[in-house]
Amino acid sequence: MENIVQKNNGKIGKALDLVKYTWVDSTAIFAACTPVLAYFETHLAGMSFETSLDSRLFATATGFAGLGLAYEFFRDRSRKGLNVNSENQKAKDAHAVLYTGAFFGVGALATYLLCGARNFSEVSIGTACATGMGLVSGFPMSYSVELFRGLTDLGELKRVPESVKRQTSRVKKEIGALIVAGSVALTSCIYNKIPYNPGIKERDVQRQFSTSNLTNNLEYSLGNINVNKLLK
Repeated sequence: MENIVQKNNGKIGKALDLVKYTWVDSTAIFAACTPVLAYFETHLAGMSFETSLDSRLFATATGFAGLGLAYEFFRDRSRKGLNVNSENQKAKDAHAVLYTGAFFGVGALATYLLCGARNFSEVSIGTACATGMGLVSGFPMSYSVELFRGLTDLGELKRVPESVKRQTSRVKKEIGALIVAGSVALTSCIYNKIPYNPGIKERDVQRQFSTSNLTNNLEYSLGNINVNKLLK
């Protein structure tokens, strides 16, 4: 009987660890990328506010449903498949850049189509921007995941000032929460700066309402995660 209990506890423990890594990795990825993608979509690709907002919320939801973990899983698989030397930091960084570009490009295209975008020009530009953003952010993305894992006691805290490393577990998690809150605030500011026709009153009201929804949804998904409860 004790063996059965221990076996079940082992399975439950692995499942809880999977949930922890999924949420922490997803939080790290979207805290770093959501403001940048929102700017690319609305200011460079010419995507409508509604389509961009739907895309960001959809990406956030799928991330916490497992996309963030999938990013890490396939990255590790890709490293092994390409025989990237785990001891060679430059090779790992180069792989992260190329892999993240491909991952973002495919993910963005799928997200736009699933969210109803059918304009070839805006989808193409949005996908190209996402791919370019992935290429540029490959290294920062890896660092962000590493940072958030360290701040939530799921990994070693590296490449941060010693003053941060010496902080208590609670303070480290509060630092992570501040980073998330800053990401949410920046995304809201980006959406509030989108040019629109002030003569269309209905659109104005809808835009303000949707921006409020963005803040509430992202704060619920990213900023109001009770990390202490999750990691107990």
